[in-house]
Amino acid sequence: MRRSLTAALAIALTAAVVSAPTASASIGPGTSFTPDSVWVHMRPTLDSAHATINKGPNIAAMCWYYDGQQFWDLIVDYANNIVGYTLESYLTTAAYQSCMSLGHNHRFVTDVWVHFQPRGNTVDYEALTMATSTDIAAACTVPNIQDPSDGNSIRTWYVVVDHGSNVAGFTWASSVAGPVPPPC
Repeated sequence: MRRSLTAALAIALTAAVVSAPTASASIGPGTSFTPDSVWVHMRPTLDSAHATINKGPNIAAMCWYYDGQQFWDLIVDYANNIVGYTLESYLTTAAYQSCMSLGHNHRFVTDVWVHFQPRGNTVDYEALTMATSTDIAAACTVPNIQDPSDGNSIRTWYVVVDHGSNVAGFTWASSVAGPVPPPC
């Protein structure tokens, strides 16, 4: 079962001191994997679309989700700007907050596409649509990313988490209403 809150906080504080320097304290602790690479999924389930990310120093565990049998951590690969869920048992340092704790103070201003990466048509293993009524959290911000899907414009992207379906991914910041989230 999940560590106690006290133990989780102690681990998180320790991880913040010894983790990769690029891990954002507002996002979560720096982490790595026990295998050389892991699949990350758009939803915390093995039957969801996936991308592969390799072990590296620029990975943070953002939050966790429990599916009734196992814990999934939403991770961010800063080097490649990929976000997705992986099994917590693969990580050297687990996330210390529930994905439900990311907040409920954002909404989409239009139906949107959500992607593994902040580029509309590159390494896009799957893109899912999300509706304006979706209960979401905008977890963090990635500014100044060139988007070839609409004429190579420079856009700011948000990592969003849908609290109903637990889908996570990148979408345009201009598609989200609510406070600006911290940098990824």
